[in-house]
Amino acid sequence: MYRTVPSDTFRAKAIADIVEHFKWSYIAAVGQDDSYGRNGLWSLVKEAATRNHSFCVAMTEFIPHESQFTSIRNIVSTLHRLKNIRVVILWLFGSYARHFFDEVNRQNLTGRVWILRDEFTSYSDSDYSALDGSIIVQTRSFPDAGFQKALTIKAIHEYFPEWWSEITTLISNCSASMEDTPKKGVCFQNFVNRVPSSYASYMIDAVYSVAHALDILVQESSFSMTDNDHHRKLNMDINVMNRLLSKVDFVGLTGNISFNNLGDRGSAFYDIINLQVQEAPNAKQLIKHVLVGKWEENEQRKKTCVSCPRGRINQIPGSATCNECPLRQRSNEARTKCVDLPLANLKYSSAGGIVILVFCAFAIVATLFTFAVICRFWNTPIVKASSREYGLVLLFVPVISVGQNLAHFKRFPSSNSALLHDKFSYQQNAGSDRNNYAHSVATRLTVVAISGSTYQ
Repeated sequence: MYRTVPSDTFRAKAIADIVEHFKWSYIAAVGQDDSYGRNGLWSLVKEAATRNHSFCVAMTEFIPHESQFTSIRNIVSTLHRLKNIRVVILWLFGSYARHFFDEVNRQNLTGRVWILRDEFTSYSDSDYSALDGSIIVQTRSFPDAGFQKALTIKAIHEYFPEWWSEITTLISNCSASMEDTPKKGVCFQNFVNRVPSSYASYMIDAVYSVAHALDILVQESSFSMTDNDHHRKLNMDINVMNRLLSKVDFVGLTGNISFNNLGDRGSAFYDIINLQVQEAPNAKQLIKHVLVGKWEENEQRKKTCVSCPRGRINQIPGSATCNECPLRQRSNEARTKCVDLPLANLKYSSAGGIVILVFCAFAIVATLFTFAVICRFWNTPIVKASSREYGLVLLFVPVISVGQNLAHFKRFPSSNSALLHDKFSYQQNAGSDRNNYAHSVATRLTVVAISGSTYQ
């Protein structure tokens, strides 16, 4: 299937950009339980995942057709209880949307920001005060002057007289006859004002796409269509039309028209509309649509690639995700694969080694001093009350700790390398292994030495 209307995948990207722009981190999403609603919401969930979950879709609900009213009532009640969800994305249209906001008004659910589709622009006849301040991601309209010019009574009578009977059946509350021109013109103009929409230009491009496909078929044919052989027909089925549409490439009302292998276009244009509810003099509510931004993406759009952070890799060029390296490995400089962490040993002559030696010396002196004090006052009441035998055992702790830290200055064979590897893995990944490690060892030795000296 080929379509000139952009895929909802682009709409999900636009909505995700809006959520990130306003730094909303906790949102809900509600869609109707069909291919339209499910594909739209899953596109949004996937978009959140590709952005490293910069926002959380905390609630995802679908409204089935057979239990529409019950589901809507339960969903609105749930939103009423979840006060921390302030932003709700709705993938609804038609009766689903109308019934949903009827229930929102009935339960008086306020204080929410609704992110809506462009179908909501026609729902301004009822009480939708809850929509005040909401955002619409609307398909951008590309007006066609020729199309608007053709929507006149004179043009239709001249070129499409058979349409008039169909139009009169669509015009409600109009009793004008063919001779009652003024009244007939008012009824017709009211009808025409409802015809154009943001999708009209896409439908025009769809017609032109078929025309271009047929033109390609004629050019590929071994004969040309003339007045003499108009009775001859071209053999064509759905597969032939799919092949022809895949070759279509022209500039239409909505931009460049070409299709990928899925039948979708590679471009999308949206207008960001803010809804503002205003009170009219007749006590009715009017919804004002204010254009606050534009969003677009096309094939020519340049994308900036950012390198993965330290410890993460991206093996597929152009991919938007970065995978974390496993334990005991880090990323290479190109961030394309994980490599083993190198073994690193401190040296006595290095700055970190000197710092450790100083603290080790201080710990040894403090330990010997404490041992001498305990031995000197061995039989005093204070030393006896301090569990002197237990204190001597504790004095071995700083000695063992100092010996363990000094052992890291020497390279051990492979059987002991794993211990050194684990000790240095965190600091190596962090980029400041020696200074951080020396600081942690010095702090530990200081605490042990001071705790040992309390036995004085």
